[in-house]
Amino acid sequence: METKQAVPNTPHGFTMIEMLIFVSVTSMVFIVMLGVINYATINIKQSQYKVIATHFGEELLEWFRYQRDKDGFTAVYNLASAQGKVYCFNETSITTWPAEGACSGYTLKNFYKRQITLKSETITVPDGSFEQLDAVVVTGWKLFDLARSSTIELRTTNN
Repeated sequence: METKQAVPNTPHGFTMIEMLIFVSVTSMVFIVMLGVINYATINIKQSQYKVIATHFGEELLEWFRYQRDKDGFTAVYNLASAQGKVYCFNETSITTWPAEGACSGYTLKNFYKRQITLKSETITVPDGSFEQLDAVVVTGWKLFDLARSSTIELRTTNN
């Protein structure tokens, strides 16, 4: 009579708990990786928008300098005030001074708004006085309902 030997009870695979832990940890790693990729993508787009906004701002500032040189300091100075006057330049090509007033929306390329604030001041010094004009160009955009902007400032005088 043959006797059968007992097979030792050793595990030959993964238990259900081990599988659940593996799937949970792997899922969490993928979720974290997707979050990092999403964050990096948003930062890249934000940088791209800022570069374009800075370009639009520099373009307006160059046009402003051209107007100052062409028409004279006094002509541009007369467009300013001590409190500051705002002009909206939401057109891609800048040809003339628009009416005074802030931009009402993000209509420059359907994403940006560009405006310049001109503030004038008379500076008195011991040997006379001179006029100073501060030009602040702000180009703004919205991303996920958060307003962002790029600002460029220029100070010029008549002496």
